[in-house]
Amino acid sequence: MIFLECWQKRFLMSKIISRLNIIRLYQILFFLLPTLAFAQEDAISHKKVAEDKLELALLLDKENNLLESYGLIVSDSLMAIKIAEPILFKIYGEKNIVFQKPYKSYLINNYWVILGSLPKNFLGGTFSIIIDARNARILWIMHDK
Repeated sequence: MIFLECWQKRFLMSKIISRLNIIRLYQILFFLLPTLAFAQEDAISHKKVAEDKLELALLLDKENNLLESYGLIVSDSLMAIKIAEPILFKIYGEKNIVFQKPYKSYLINNYWVILGSLPKNFLGGTFSIIIDARNARILWIMHDK
């Protein structure tokens, strides 16, 4: 396992690696390394495997991302709201966000833009959140005053 870890770090740091080798490394790390790590928990921790996967995913980002081939993962406004609400509840409080129903949601250029609303003649601000419909990434969260 130590050999694999050293090899992986050396492999990732080298500037002369071709993209084909990175994809091969991706296959090794994502399919072989976790199997070995979970079989021999003394040699490597689950957290280390998670950290390695995150590092590689950030390195490869879109290049080998299966989500890119599926089109819109967040395909409707209901799903977008189900993604947005727990995050908004945590930041601004559930009571505050629920008060801003009905939400207004719009799919614009593969991005869900969800806005809170207020009752007529009510002064105050509302939230806005933007979610990438292709991969469910949160791009923007704000609350107007």
